[in-house]
Amino acid sequence: MRSAYLLSLVFPALLWLTACQSQPEAPPSTQQLTDLAAAIHADQVVQLTQFRECYALGGELSQQVSATREIWQLHYDDLFAAADAQLKRQQKDWISIDDQWFSLQGLQHLKQIHQTTLQKLNMAQRGVNGQKNICQTAMAAIESHAPAEVDRESRVVKALLSQSLPNNLQMPDTEQQFVQFATEQVPGRSYFTVTQALQAACPSELVLETLVNQWPKEDYIAFCQGAGLLHIDCEWGECQQRQPRATPE
Repeated sequence: MRSAYLLSLVFPALLWLTACQSQPEAPPSTQQLTDLAAAIHADQVVQLTQFRECYALGGELSQQVSATREIWQLHYDDLFAAADAQLKRQQKDWISIDDQWFSLQGLQHLKQIHQTTLQKLNMAQRGVNGQKNICQTAMAAIESHAPAEVDRESRVVKALLSQSLPNNLQMPDTEQQFVQFATEQVPGRSYFTVTQALQAACPSELVLETLVNQWPKEDYIAFCQGAGLLHIDCEWGECQQRQPRATPE
């Protein structure tokens, strides 16, 4: 009788434990996927900056940079594409430049990460040996660590990689945006006119960055405290503020 009583207690507990173990793990949330994608994107922009700055030094170092970048692209192109696609799915602030669509905040982040990386490299203040040392350190880090320290066996990374990629050639990927916008653009002819016009509504915390300066076409990103990000589009000196779209059209 006692054995039967004990079995009556243990058996339901075993059934409950088995049921708990068989329940599928919840898929990663959209926020988890987007956070991972943003971290991968940030590392990609940092490393693209390092590649470009270090390759420019020439000599044997440029050969090392080329070899490192080739391996980097081979190993992580799928990861970069998946991260780029995830961010695009979440972005709701699209602007059109030369018939291509870009996220306004995405462009600001790209330029900020690029500038921060340049400041950390601080090439202009280093001697030849110092430049070589910091580049060799950067290449070694790229070769030994995955972007954002991702583990391809983690469920979040697997979920990110399993999602379908958008098939839209009008939306340049991160590397294409880097080539186009991660440069020191000289302000265009309308820069000071735009600055004066914005200062009336934004007397403090105004930051105006040049995206395109190819007269007669100019494009600017403006950050105004209280108003957020603005897109200023100029043609032949005639400038107007363009409202971002929720979806690219």
